[in-house]
Amino acid sequence: MDKKEKKARKERLSEHVNLGNGRFTDYEIEKLESLVQNRDKLDGTTKTCRFSYKTFDSKDTYRVDVEDTYTFRNAKNGMRIEQDVNKYWDDGQHDTDHKEYNTAREILNIVSKLFDKFGD
Repeated sequence: MDKKEKKARKERLSEHVNLGNGRFTDYEIEKLESLVQNRDKLDGTTKTCRFSYKTFDSKDTYRVDVEDTYTFRNAKNGMRIEQDVNKYWDDGQHDTDHKEYNTAREILNIVSKLFDKFGD
């Protein structure tokens, strides 16, 4: 796509997602357009990833089970992806963290990380 067309497409996208000063390839523009076009259908869609690892401190070695849940959200102020991280230690300790990704670059990175679960 030429510069003029790309600029027009980015202006339309900026109504739904924070583009910041980011530079985007033609493919990334198309991917964002796909997400914007399907945002109502994708709203509330979740993907959960689970993994575990071993860690240690001065007293013992622990196993930590991690559950990451990503949720696509569409709102009046734009689309975003929310991440809830739950960590469970084998000694009974539990930790929770919440993050929100609302810039175009962050959303593209998460979507590609999740094997395009939220796109196409």
